[in-house]
Amino acid sequence: MKQFEIGHTYFDTWACDSDSISTIKILGRSEKMVTFERNGKTRRAKIYTDNHGEYIVPDHYSMACVYRAERELLPEAPTAEQHTTTTDYTISPDLVAFSMLKAIAGTAKQADFLTAVVTGSKGVN
Repeated sequence: MKQFEIGHTYFDTWACDSDSISTIKILGRSEKMVTFERNGKTRRAKIYTDNHGEYIVPDHYSMACVYRAERELLPEAPTAEQHTTTTDYTISPDLVAFSMLKAIAGTAKQADFLTAVVTGSKGVN
């Protein structure tokens, strides 16, 4: 099960604009709460868990971002042309593909089914 780790950055896409992402940086955590920074403000949120791992819902409105521990932004390795102090992030191709399938299918369970159909894997509920 994926868990939030201190010092790591996590993302979620906006419901109304899937091309833009919102990020948080975890500053601290306890068993039930995380302290994070978003847009220069420090906040706390309760940690929830499901079969995909930990997640938080810092805001409570219909299209609010849900940050999941499995959606971590990974720093890209710098190339010779990039300055070493800049940080670019890469999102896992598997996560992008799953997110696209979920958007097409409408639910995570349907996206799992489509993934199984496309890849030929077995064990879909």
